[in-house]
Amino acid sequence: RPLRIPHAAEPWDSTLLRNDGDIFEHTFTVDGDYNYYCVPHEALGMLGLILVGKLSKQEPALEPADDSFPLAAIDKIRDFINWTKSIY
Repeated sequence: RPLRIPHAAEPWDSTLLRNDGDIFEHTFTVDGDYNYYCVPHEALGMLGLILVGKLSKQEPALEPADDSFPLAAIDKIRDFINWTKSIY
């Protein structure tokens, strides 16, 4: 799967959080736009967009998704891109 985070950023992985009360924390050190997804629910379009610092139109988070993503995820990424463009 292609990373959809700023080029200078390090990827992260929360692993699967299985139990009530499980938490994951990550500190972002690079400004930009980050897409992330939930592995077990990605096919249902369970994705998110994190905007860190000043909006930057940072690639690749705002590029269209390729066909390595499930259709529901591609639709959600397209929605994120359109929303983000509307607030620039």
